[in-house]
Amino acid sequence: MTMKPSFQLPLKCGETWRASTYDGHAPDQNSLDLQRFSGNTNVSANDDVFASAAGTVIEAFDTNSLDEPYGSVITIQHEGEWRSQYVHLDDALSVKKNDKVIRGQKIAKIGGNIAIYGIANAHLHYVQLKGANTVRATFNGVDTAVHAGAPKDAAGHYPLENIVSANCPVPPFGPPVSAVSRNSKCLDVFAIGRDGRVMAAAWEHGLLDVNWRGWWHIQGGLTDTNGHISAVSREPKRLDVFAVGGNGTVYTAAWDENTSSSGWRGWWPIEGLKAPPGSHVGAVSRHPNKLDIFVVGNDGRIYTAAWDQNVSQGKWRGWWNIQDGKNCPAGALVSAVSRHPSKLDVFVVGNDGRIYTAAWDNNVNDAKWRGWWNIQDGKNCPPGAPVGAVSRHSNKLDVFVVGNDGRIYTAAWDQNVGDAKWRGWWNIQEGKNCPPGAPVSAVSRDANKLDVFVVGNDGRIYTAAWDQNVGDAKWRGWWNIQDGKNCPPGAPVSATSRDNDKLDVFVVGNDGMVYTAAWAQNVAQAKWRGWWKIVP
Repeated sequence: MTMKPSFQLPLKCGETWRASTYDGHAPDQNSLDLQRFSGNTNVSANDDVFASAAGTVIEAFDTNSLDEPYGSVITIQHEGEWRSQYVHLDDALSVKKNDKVIRGQKIAKIGGNIAIYGIANAHLHYVQLKGANTVRATFNGVDTAVHAGAPKDAAGHYPLENIVSANCPVPPFGPPVSAVSRNSKCLDVFAIGRDGRVMAAAWEHGLLDVNWRGWWHIQGGLTDTNGHISAVSREPKRLDVFAVGGNGTVYTAAWDENTSSSGWRGWWPIEGLKAPPGSHVGAVSRHPNKLDIFVVGNDGRIYTAAWDQNVSQGKWRGWWNIQDGKNCPAGALVSAVSRHPSKLDVFVVGNDGRIYTAAWDNNVNDAKWRGWWNIQDGKNCPPGAPVGAVSRHSNKLDVFVVGNDGRIYTAAWDQNVGDAKWRGWWNIQEGKNCPPGAPVSAVSRDANKLDVFVVGNDGRIYTAAWDQNVGDAKWRGWWNIQDGKNCPPGAPVSATSRDNDKLDVFVVGNDGMVYTAAWAQNVAQAKWRGWWKIVP
């Protein structure tokens, strides 16, 4: 039996479209009319059309010569009995009969003069066929990019009328992946393609047979091919992402399920600062209506900007230099955590290899930043190395670094312990298997638990755990996750906890694809599962 091809939407990656099905298309009511709008204006004319799956062009002609002049038509033969058809095209086709095409290849443009054929609005008429019969169109096996929350119909389908965004071919990715959990059933991941595209994928338990959806190109966003993307979730229905563009300006885009289109918006420049293209943006949300970001500029100083829905007409404010700090390599990572809606703590490794922290409290020192304090005289990291930081309670902070000796170290701060002074640095389980300065990803599942993740010198992904109530409160590990050995040594691991008993981790393998593994206390005898490649 021939499997149905993995169709992708035949439209430009990342754009917002409307799709309709009409009884007037009888006998092929399953066909789609796809239109792109800007505001209330149809702007579909002359937009590119792409092959929705690989195959051979079996028809490519202008129907002006026929009795029903509806513009040019292309039909592609796919695996077995499967075909796709594209109607109302401009006469200047990009392919001809018998051409071999790959998925995502440009084949035509939507006709700009369709109205003369009696069709009111320029659009792409798209059909999927099996044998002689049209079938309800699906993309990547499911009706992808549906309007959030749209219910299935009686036949178990999602309403195609609500398709809002084209799916994108999967590019090879650079190493950093940014993952967030909006609630216990949702995961969103973001990565930069090696072509500079800013891409997103999403997973939701109970939706689309628990398959990942994406990758979507976010609003046409591009950055440095070795760039980084930062993501935060302000609440379960909102996401914000940040990247430094090729011009050194920080940009942001936002997704809100409650907006009219439920689509991504942006990219908006946050003017006033220049940083190395593609460099890190530290981002944190301390309230559903508040965002704070941190960047090391071209001058090596640490800057912050803030957004508050209710302040300055919802515009970004900043950039403010934090305590005149000028001690980091340009573009170095600033790690930020919020212990409370009125508190922020940030961490950097300076040019001297020491680990520094600064703090902001809305109710202390006239709401001015304080610091930079050297944590426990630590001087054992490459300049600008990332600091993994987490807050497991409003009065507790834990930080993690890989020192110059390749060992993983941690230090801790507790408002009620040691006169509120930092303690450490402790070597975690004699771990000495990472490149100096490699990132350590840390999560807290509850106030008494910590989990950390690294990629060792052997390219394997390792984890260690701490539980206040287990093993005399000593660290345990390092465990190799599912014998994973497919990453560049020291590559970043993105980790998130969806609830107290669940962990999800993400890496980019040596093949440039994003992989994920999962752990749940009550599944598979509490053993790790994966690695699964995130593909449409």
